[in-house]
Amino acid sequence: MDIPPEGLKPLGTVELAASIAQLLDEAEIPNVLWRALAVYCHGVPGGGCPDFVIPDHLIQPAYEKLLASGFFPCEDGDECPQHWHPHLSLRPDRHVHIIPGDGRAAVCLYKKSGLLWRLPDFEIGPPAVDDRYLMLASDKRLPPRTGVISGSGPWPSYLYPVKIPTAACIIETYILLSCRDYDEEQNSYFYTWQCWLFGMLVHVQDKCFNDEDLLPDFQPYYRTPPPGRNAKFIELRNKLMDRNELPPSPPYKSSD
Repeated sequence: MDIPPEGLKPLGTVELAASIAQLLDEAEIPNVLWRALAVYCHGVPGGGCPDFVIPDHLIQPAYEKLLASGFFPCEDGDECPQHWHPHLSLRPDRHVHIIPGDGRAAVCLYKKSGLLWRLPDFEIGPPAVDDRYLMLASDKRLPPRTGVISGSGPWPSYLYPVKIPTAACIIETYILLSCRDYDEEQNSYFYTWQCWLFGMLVHVQDKCFNDEDLLPDFQPYYRTPPPGRNAKFIELRNKLMDRNELPPSPPYKSSD
């Protein structure tokens, strides 16, 4: 992958995500697209730079692969926008820049244990058609693009296949993350997860998803309208804590 000295600005983010997925797959590093571009596939407007979830033990090789392929290391330290207050997402475990000097144009890499700990181990290649956790960004079951302010629709089939979480997986994950980080004073991630969850609730329901796709534990919270939803949230969180299914809430500081 040849990257010009000025960076990858002419390349669309969808094409860029497909190129990165191919780079990582060829290096035998399993990967799943996450955050803005993942929900964009499911109908949430916006999009953004591609971010990926990587198996924990391969996060450093993934980072080194992107650097070796022409992406740019961060030179701004804690002044980089990717290290600012986490109003958009978890602080990345590693990140590279797409355009030198542009702190917001970045590809972020996240450890699986910090986000998708419940999922089975990732594998190279497309997921099974009936996989409840993962699908391809080109899957025709995704809602079609309906205009400028809409999701991406299924990605073109000529692009390299990119794995994304299913709508149910994304919603369950943001509920789980909200439960994990609820009332944690050392970070503000709870509000981040609630914002992303709200985007899914507003834009995705009644399209390619219904609440029966959720696991039974999550359905009462999802189906209950405010303000009763708060009580269902606490019930779910207590149940998960009793079963020891919530890892410790992460500090704001990352290993990046």
